[in-house]
Amino acid sequence: MRDGVVCARRRSIGNFKIRLMRSTPDGHFTEHTQATEKPRVEVSVNPVRGYVMDVQLRDDGGVTAFEAPVGSMAAHRYAATDSSPLKRVLYPILGGLRKSGWAVSVLVLGPLVARLLAWMASLVPDIDWPEIPWPSVSWPSVDLPSIPWPRLPSWTPPGWLAWLLEHPKVWVPIVAAAFCGVTADRNRRRSERKKAEWAKRHAYARLAADLHALHGSRTEEAQGAAESLRAPRVSQTDAGGTT
Repeated sequence: MRDGVVCARRRSIGNFKIRLMRSTPDGHFTEHTQATEKPRVEVSVNPVRGYVMDVQLRDDGGVTAFEAPVGSMAAHRYAATDSSPLKRVLYPILGGLRKSGWAVSVLVLGPLVARLLAWMASLVPDIDWPEIPWPSVSWPSVDLPSIPWPRLPSWTPPGWLAWLLEHPKVWVPIVAAAFCGVTADRNRRRSERKKAEWAKRHAYARLAADLHALHGSRTEEAQGAAESLRAPRVSQTDAGGTT
């Protein structure tokens, strides 16, 4: 809900992104759940245990995380993340590995799928297609001037670097996970600062409202005191006939 208006309604939880611009009538459910426009709400669910891990608001100001309900699995996860510096680094990286699962699947399953397709192609019988006598075109030859490029110094990479370059399946998922983890930790810190600023603004707004109410009550008390002082004079004027 946003300002009392239902923006989205789902039958079940899951990983989805919903834009916060339209209202959902009673009895209707949101079908489009992969919105890219802002502002939007992104919900992340644990793939194993099936509970909501994170709910984020993305707008032009950045990313703001929702407060997890007290006693929920997400609240316990946040508390465990903040309990030690190691977990503050490890948990986002594990989350990054979960989000970069597509990269792991492509790097690992890609060669297997390629071999499977090659094996299936070998089962297809060879077809002797007729040759088409395409006309030959004699293109003119163009002599381009030779450019004396500078000669770069020769460099032999160390063995560990050459091994990593030959085995991208090892380091690409880790780099993608580290990038996702660093991004998640940065967004979390920015979210905490933004919520602190919002809380300060709300505190100032409540203080201003209380001061305004106090000023109004004192004004009413002053007006009531003035009326009470004015009332005896009026009664004396009516009784004695003097002004």
